[in-house]
Amino acid sequence: MPFDIPADDPLFKEARDKVVILTGGATGIGEATLRLLVELGAKVSFLDTNGAASEKLEADLGGNAVFFHGSVLNWEDQRNVFEKTVEKHGRVDVVLSNAGIDEVAEDAFVDTFDDEGKLKAPTLVVLDVNIRGAIYTTKLALSYFRRLGIKGSLVLTGSAASYLDTPGIPVYNASKHGVIGLVRSLRDTLQEEGLIRANVVAPWFTLTPFTAKVARVWQEKGLPVNTPAQVARAIIYLALNRDYHGKSIYVSNGRYTELEEAVQASRNIWLGEQNTAWVDQRKAVKIKLGKQDE
Repeated sequence: MPFDIPADDPLFKEARDKVVILTGGATGIGEATLRLLVELGAKVSFLDTNGAASEKLEADLGGNAVFFHGSVLNWEDQRNVFEKTVEKHGRVDVVLSNAGIDEVAEDAFVDTFDDEGKLKAPTLVVLDVNIRGAIYTTKLALSYFRRLGIKGSLVLTGSAASYLDTPGIPVYNASKHGVIGLVRSLRDTLQEEGLIRANVVAPWFTLTPFTAKVARVWQEKGLPVNTPAQVARAIIYLALNRDYHGKSIYVSNGRYTELEEAVQASRNIWLGEQNTAWVDQRKAVKIKLGKQDE
């Protein structure tokens, strides 16, 4: 059921003095999240490739916002943010994997050819930024939380496209499905550890500098939109609410719906009773895949 997260939610008071790392903080959802965190008294290190916008934002927000220039695709850039933040504050409490790009620079399934007339491979930069970058951030977050013994909180920015088909942006769609898949795979293991929470925010169409051209058509058709500030509230709510782990908040028209409980509760409908029983059996005996089964 949809619910509200008011701007003055008492939970937000817990953000004071939290040490936060945020990727993709220069504009849009990241900027709104950064501004709200600093307003709430958090200390935020943020990574972005947009130097001009980030430097202005850092100057506007004062000493509790520290900009690191770099790309989520560069392991050293991301590792540097964690190293420097922990050197300064001795800990990191919250990690927000927000950096992402839309599928506007390339249509992966439109044919392009090289000088010899041979079909060229797509760059897949959207896939790289949205999922490989998120995996780098997740790896660093889990490593630092574990080594420091901190009950840390990780929030990844997914999308409505984490759940819905989105014609015209298939690689973006795949990358955002990957984000929710990553958290689903981690949640049982992290719950067993009892130290780290991981959640996803899944916003519907949101008004940002990158969506401005499409927004007019979207709104003319009577479709709802979010503001970045509305999505930022969901991100911070997930980061601070200890009752949330392995969950996903869908944001549409400034209202909020948790999806993962309903998805899991309805498995016997979409998967079938026998298949659901086998899944439950596997979980009960704690059978895992990959290196953990060796």
